[in-house]
Amino acid sequence: MARTVLLLCWSLVAACSAARPARPDVAPAAGPRLPLALKVVTFNVQDLFVASRRPERMRAIGRRLGALRPDFIGLQEAFDGDHRELLEAELERVSGLSYQRRYFPSGVMGSGLHVLTPHRVERASFWRYSRNGAWYQFRHGDFYAGKGAAMVRLGIDGVGSVDCFNTHCIASYPGASYREDRAVQLRELAAFVDAEATTPAPAIILGDLNASIRSPEYAPLVTGYHNLTAGRSLGRAGRIDHVLVRAYQGYGVTARDYQELWMGTDDLGEPLQLSDHAGLVITVELRPGGGG
Repeated sequence: MARTVLLLCWSLVAACSAARPARPDVAPAAGPRLPLALKVVTFNVQDLFVASRRPERMRAIGRRLGALRPDFIGLQEAFDGDHRELLEAELERVSGLSYQRRYFPSGVMGSGLHVLTPHRVERASFWRYSRNGAWYQFRHGDFYAGKGAAMVRLGIDGVGSVDCFNTHCIASYPGASYREDRAVQLRELAAFVDAEATTPAPAIILGDLNASIRSPEYAPLVTGYHNLTAGRSLGRAGRIDHVLVRAYQGYGVTARDYQELWMGTDDLGEPLQLSDHAGLVITVELRPGGGG
């Protein structure tokens, strides 16, 4: 009986703590002037307490990103605030730009989602996924991270507004694939994009989906979306990190200058693996035309 009561309490807490997607209470922004090119990055930085050389890696990631001067950076597993500041300091020092930043707290550990951009942040919102694994699987941690999706509207001087999304879905573990949870999360991601991307232009979605394009749970992102990174990396057809664009009538989308960030240098200039994921960098070009 006591176990049943405890499980019911945890279920109520999880249900009540999840946000409810809704259309924003602000007027939609105007679409951007075209053509427009945005360099975007998705990077799971593996800033977990069990990971090694965390401060060094965060500084090294900041240096690599600073040299690229991206327009939009979506980080996952950026849990530690002090380490985020190390990365930000190197990013701004190397790039010579001032970056706006948004971290999205959630759950007990924090969502791990961090967004950086040299452009104005006109609005931001967060959706916590309704299914996030099991509360009793302490070693997995996804339940306590409160994983979800973050939205940021970029205001680009002289150009207009673009809606961008960053997400991290639940991982698979030995004996626990969490495929059903991930399927729910990706359906909620698609609904969140539909609700929040009110700029009349393509929306950019990126992050660690923990699902390849061949996975059944990836299905909500097939129709109406262009995956810009699938198939670009030799030998990694099953990649789980992605950059996508949701199509919009009257806009064409192309992508160029793809690269992966695996290695950097430590504080002494020695080679250093940045994370257990590659950072993905791609330039997204929006232009007139296209069938949506």
